[in-house]
Amino acid sequence: MNLNVSKRGGRVYLYIEKKHWDRVNKKCRSVKVETLGYVDDLMKTYPDPIAYFRQKAKEMTLAENEQKTHTVTLDLNERLETDSNLRYNLGYV
Repeated sequence: MNLNVSKRGGRVYLYIEKKHWDRVNKKCRSVKVETLGYVDDLMKTYPDPIAYFRQKAKEMTLAENEQKTHTVTLDLNERLETDSNLRYNLGYV
């Protein structure tokens, strides 16, 4: 995820977006995760809102990556059958 800084009506607007690959259209797409608002309004709460929300976007990315774990269980005593025609057998694990 990253912080997107854009200009709207002469003011600077912030939002956090996530990019992903669209397999159907074969293009990179972005999705707004969180809209934050205008920088001049956010400066009332945060002294440097751009730096603060860039750090927040990095933390959101790290938190999302921690959730993306896969666990594979493997029985080392199990054998593949000799007459099986398994094309994708993970290199015989």
